Amino acid sequence: MRFNRINKECIALKSKLMQLEEENTRSHVGNEELFYQSRLAQMGEMISMIAHQWRQPLSAISLTAIGLETKIRLNKLDFSTPENIAKAQEYILGRTDLIAQYVNSMTTTIDDFRMFYKKDRQKELVAVEDILDRTLKIIGVSLETQEIEIQIEYNDCPKVWLFPNEVVQVFLNLLQNAQDQFTANRIAPAIITIHIQGVNDGIEIKFTDNAGGIEASTITKIFRPYFSTKEKQNGTGLGLYMSKTIIDEHHGGQLSVSTTSNGDGACFTIFLPMGSKE
Repeated sequence: MRFNRINKECIALKSKLMQLEEENTRSHVGNEELFYQSRLAQMGEMISMIAHQWRQPLSAISLTAIGLETKIRLNKLDFSTPENIAKAQEYILGRTDLIAQYVNSMTTTIDDFRMFYKKDRQKELVAVEDILDRTLKIIGVSLETQEIEIQIEYNDCPKVWLFPNEVVQVFLNLLQNAQDQFTANRIAPAIITIHIQGVNDGIEIKFTDNAGGIEASTITKIFRPYFSTKEKQNGTGLGLYMSKTIIDEHHGGQLSVSTTSNGDGACFTIFLPMGSKE
């Protein structure tokens, strides 16, 4: 009798463990799907930004080419003497060199985006300011066009083990959210302060803006999946959820949010531990 009871308990325990394993698998698959959806949504935003970043060099290339063509068609380049030929060649080479620089700028932008979307799951020992620099190369022109000022306060910090592309995604999401808030609330001057400092066993990064703050009823829900305050702007409600997943689960850190002391903005705080290669 006792053996039968123990056997039944073992069978029930095994069934419970299998159920928990299935639930854990479903949860993992669900998170992977959310992560994929988030990446797709952000890819659309990235394409818009890359088009925006290309607009200026494309315009410069067009104007340079038109200027060169105009001089040739109107016979403004003098080839009558060796001295004038040298001057004309210098002008033409100068224009073509400018075009090459603009094309190189566009190529660099593509490289930045390709690096961002590379599926790297290998941690690297990197400086957080380098990650921030990569982020600003992607979104910087868009922020400048909207006249959003970025103030960086950096105290000497150690390198930490990270998945670089994932942290770039988090930084991009925080900056894009602030950018959207500045637009929605018509804030001027618009300022984002990024403060990076070393703390016990890690790095702390604060993204603080003056974009109007976050309502008390919203701030407790802001990291929930599919929760968005940007329905009219087609918000996915995945950005902050995945950002928290990346920081908290993938890096063993913490992403939190608070309203600034004067109530005029939000402060997102990221803690990243020193970590290890594994």
